[in-house]
Amino acid sequence: MSEVHARQWLHRDIKPANIMMTPEGRAVLIDFGSARAFQEDRTQRHTRILTAQYAAPEQYSTEARFGPYTDVFCLGATLYHALTGAPPPQAIERLQNGSAPTWPAGDLDPLYAALQQALELRTEDRPSTMVAFRDLLRVRNAKVTAPTKPARSATRVSSRHSASVLPHNKDHAALDALYQATNGASWKRRANWLSNASLGTWEGITVDNAGRVIELNLSSNQLSGTLPTALGQLGRLQGLVLASNQLSGSIPAALGQLGHLQGLVLRSNQLSGSIPAALGQLTQLQRLNLASNQLSGPIPAELGRLSQLQGLYLDDNQLSGSIPVELGQLTQLQRLNLASNQLSGAIPAELNRSANLKVLRLEGNQLLPQNAVSLPVPTARTNNLTSPPQHSVSVATLDDKLIEYLGQLFPGLDEAGRTLVAEHME
Repeated sequence: MSEVHARQWLHRDIKPANIMMTPEGRAVLIDFGSARAFQEDRTQRHTRILTAQYAAPEQYSTEARFGPYTDVFCLGATLYHALTGAPPPQAIERLQNGSAPTWPAGDLDPLYAALQQALELRTEDRPSTMVAFRDLLRVRNAKVTAPTKPARSATRVSSRHSASVLPHNKDHAALDALYQATNGASWKRRANWLSNASLGTWEGITVDNAGRVIELNLSSNQLSGTLPTALGQLGRLQGLVLASNQLSGSIPAALGQLGHLQGLVLRSNQLSGSIPAALGQLTQLQRLNLASNQLSGPIPAELGRLSQLQGLYLDDNQLSGSIPVELGQLTQLQRLNLASNQLSGAIPAELNRSANLKVLRLEGNQLLPQNAVSLPVPTARTNNLTSPPQHSVSVATLDDKLIEYLGQLFPGLDEAGRTLVAEHME
């Protein structure tokens, strides 16, 4: 409905009979035969088409101010019916005799409180948009009283289709949250998003045979705003690629819940704050690319738990502190890029354990003093020097000694790679 309202149209007849459930449990709004265009804050003439039990009071007039709050009232009445088993009193009756919807005794559940606000008779007292209404609904955190007398006209939105029951509905909710949080209406490509089409047809979405989302790729798509924590609900997700957008704010720690994730690529955005230690829970992760953001703070030692990681790209940020020795536990690591940060201290000898390391980028940091360099002794290992000497060299002799040292520490690096690192280590 936010999409419909953004195009200056109203549905005007939201009710249980116009909500269909797909076999997957997704609610689909039908019958736009009563839809009319509207203009914000202007009195207009509309034909009087309504369903009395769900219609807003302004719909009884042929000349009034109409807006998204009109459909908010209709949807509020529909949800009231679904939850209580009967529609609320008609708006015209409430105006004439002062009757009101019946609410549970005592403090209102947050969900009922949201519906009470949606059913206000005065337009200015209701949520002004569907997004505002949705946000009110999402604050609920207590159980809702079940219907005591289900009505036939409301069976299509019965509790057996609750989004909390069907895992793929969590996928829908997470994608909806991403769309809203990143200004989906401004995306360059957004085919089928928020439509009733199957998720596999949505732009940038790949699903498995069960219809669960396994890949989300919206690179270079003009996403802005922040990443919602709801992304952590995509329980089958294997690839999350949102590179080259204008995303800001912090990386949600909830991404650490994505136990099937193999690739996380958020490079070239404006993300800030620290790298969540919770990312260390992604035991299936093979590629982590957070380069070219504004991330700060230390590199979490927990990243050393990513036993399947093959590529770690944290370059071009504002990371500080030392390189965690725990990164030496990443025995599958092939590419490590920590360039252009504010890292300091010595190169951990523990990195010597990464036998598969082929690319190492450390330039643009303060990893070595300007006048002298004390290099750690690599761990003795087959195909390496059994007792390599510890070097302490001046800047004047740094390059040759460091290149030689890096050859001992990282035998997988070719000469060009060792030279590139050494050139930027001062």
